[in-house]
Amino acid sequence: MRKSQKIRSILIALIILTGCNTTRYLKDTEHLLIKNRIRIEKKGDTGILPGNDVIAEYIRQKPNRKLFGLFRFHLWIYNISTRGKVTEEIKKIVGEPPVIIDERSTKESVRQIKRFLQSKGFFHAGVKDSIIFKKKKGIAVYSIIPGNPYYVGNVKYTIVNPAILQVLGHESASGLVRNGMPWDEDLFQQEREAITRKLKNSGYYSFSRESVRFIADSLNEPGKINLEIEITGPDGISRSDASKAESHKKYSIEEIYVHHDFNPVKTGIIPRDTLAFGMYRLLGSGKFIFKTESVLSKIPVKKGDTYSLEKSEDTYKYLSGLKVFKFINIQYRKREPDTADIGKLDCIVQLSPHARQSFAFETEGTNSSQNYGMAGNLVYRNNNLFRGAELFEFKIMAAMETQKTINEDEGNEAAIVEPIPFFNTLEVGPETGIFFPGFLSPVFRKKMPLNTRTVFSAAYNFLSRPDFTRSMVRGSMGYEWSSFIVRKSISERHLLQPVNINVIGIDPDSSFLKKLNTITNAYIRNSYSDHLISSSLYMYTFTDIKKLRPFVYFKCNFELAGNLLRLFSSLSTEPDAQSGSYPVFNIKFAQYVRSEADYRFYMPLNRHNIIATRIYAGAGIPYGNLRDKKTGFAAMPFEKSFFGGGTNDIRAWYSRSLGPGSYFDTLEIDRIGDIKMTGNFEYRADIYKMFKVAFFVDAGNIWLMVKDTSRDNAHFDAKRFIGEWAVGSGIGLRLDPGFFILRIDLAYKLKIPEAPPGERWIFEPKEEYNKLRKDPYKTSPTLNLAIGYPF
Repeated sequence: MRKSQKIRSILIALIILTGCNTTRYLKDTEHLLIKNRIRIEKKGDTGILPGNDVIAEYIRQKPNRKLFGLFRFHLWIYNISTRGKVTEEIKKIVGEPPVIIDERSTKESVRQIKRFLQSKGFFHAGVKDSIIFKKKKGIAVYSIIPGNPYYVGNVKYTIVNPAILQVLGHESASGLVRNGMPWDEDLFQQEREAITRKLKNSGYYSFSRESVRFIADSLNEPGKINLEIEITGPDGISRSDASKAESHKKYSIEEIYVHHDFNPVKTGIIPRDTLAFGMYRLLGSGKFIFKTESVLSKIPVKKGDTYSLEKSEDTYKYLSGLKVFKFINIQYRKREPDTADIGKLDCIVQLSPHARQSFAFETEGTNSSQNYGMAGNLVYRNNNLFRGAELFEFKIMAAMETQKTINEDEGNEAAIVEPIPFFNTLEVGPETGIFFPGFLSPVFRKKMPLNTRTVFSAAYNFLSRPDFTRSMVRGSMGYEWSSFIVRKSISERHLLQPVNINVIGIDPDSSFLKKLNTITNAYIRNSYSDHLISSSLYMYTFTDIKKLRPFVYFKCNFELAGNLLRLFSSLSTEPDAQSGSYPVFNIKFAQYVRSEADYRFYMPLNRHNIIATRIYAGAGIPYGNLRDKKTGFAAMPFEKSFFGGGTNDIRAWYSRSLGPGSYFDTLEIDRIGDIKMTGNFEYRADIYKMFKVAFFVDAGNIWLMVKDTSRDNAHFDAKRFIGEWAVGSGIGLRLDPGFFILRIDLAYKLKIPEAPPGERWIFEPKEEYNKLRKDPYKTSPTLNLAIGYPF
């Protein structure tokens, strides 16, 4: 308790120190802006009025930013540098000069707010500014009398060109503009973009957004404005001079040129010789190094097609998906003379391939379950293995770590964990993968997207620890494809692996084997036994990235294992007499269903602060071949089980040291479970350029699916599980030079689920909990070192 009180005192003192004397160096006539306040007066029909946070974006002067929303750290640095307590260089790098209330800025803010409200239909809005002075500080108050908003009356489309009229009709292209809607100029701009895009996808290559004109007429009914959407000619001539107006022209594709060895540096050099291949003409000074079909099949633009912006975007997307080109560009050129009613375009696809072969050596520091080490990868890549744009990768990995050893404590079932100060763990293994463009399957080939890739991979991994050695052979076959909506920045990725096989062999040493034989826990025993996993997996990933706007990330998967093996085994062999399970090559295979869901929400507060949240849930149900005949107990394979804690999870706990449930574990062996739920909150703030800080709160736990008589309160119970959530919090420092992020997090345990009720929170006594432990409970922090953000 004393230690936690000291920490709180230090934090309070820090806030007081950084909050004091922020106006010491201001002149008598200067006032520090500490807040902008928006006040809505005379509320009427203001249900559609934008929120205060939206209106605040149009205020020119913003108060000095606060770190964690608590204190003005950058202003404090600036002030103490003025007193000579830090160098001038630190002042320039981290300091932020005080924001002095400026009358010209407030008047300009009034004009900007008023213009914004008018764009939202509040044409008679009034905005006044005033300052509330508090000694040498001030609060800028913007009082808004919005008045009644205007609505759209009738929407009318005026389109002289009959061909364009046939494409657009008389309805909104975006679906946003309609009769009776609130007046909103932002939505009108979206309608302009939607009209332009729709026409460009219908052959109108030269159509520009400037040809879409909005005309307002407010003479008919009070509070309503009739809206006319007019499509002018390409020269801007309106409907009144339709007889003189030049019509917009449709274009079709005449020739398609593929410049396969394009050099971006030598843009003016175009090969004269061409090689015809079907409807395409290949340009290049050398031989086309790919099988023509493997590349040309990724170009949806066809000769004779009507021009389509969407097909041009898809061409870029599909060619990028091959991952064999370092430069891709698509151009269109009008054919001369351009006098026909339907114009002609030549499509030029410029490609610059990667080097066919490459080597790379990668090194990294490792921190697995708080066991530090180093690793290296030697990677060979071939970007055109069979000349069909196949990507081949071969990797040899080697790693060394310092692992904790598990020794037997005679007379006590508990294990003694002894840290070893030398590298005592070695992990090596080759891994290979081949990525084929296209969907390699006798069925559904034509229904799959053009950017589908077929992936074959195989790996062997050997792990040598002081307690045991492990060999793992892995092989898989699957398909990858993605979609991307440019105008909405939405990306979707799919992974389907119908075949995924893992064979794991464990060879414990004599002392560790003796320890395992004394453990009655099925989870622990199964974790260190030979097993085989044959599964099918589907994974879906959704991202919606928007700059300086809230965006989401969602990922889920579903895995099914062992059903076919169980069916074939039951038809051909007899189960093991003792366990009731079927073996394959004398190895027990796993049978389970497993699923995960990971939802993340990011809310930028401004350019320097962001709130990141994550909700994660996962569950696995073992059954069939994993169920023991005598006990009826079933446990998930170790590799497919869930664990809590670690650098990207609940950071106050070391990896695999949390849970399950509120069970107090004395074995100190990896803790795993069948169910996992976590929630994370992180407030991230910039200090200066590459230096960032974060305040975070993590919560969650793991549980068993069914009750285990050897571990009380380890299983999931709807009446009990909320009280068994672990809670940790801390502060972190990030170094972000641009190409990687080095992260240091310091976390404290705020709530310990394995302690008895009434003793779980950090501020509660630990009398009964200390009786269970070997050493008295201490509020010591957990240090995490990692690369990249936790989520």
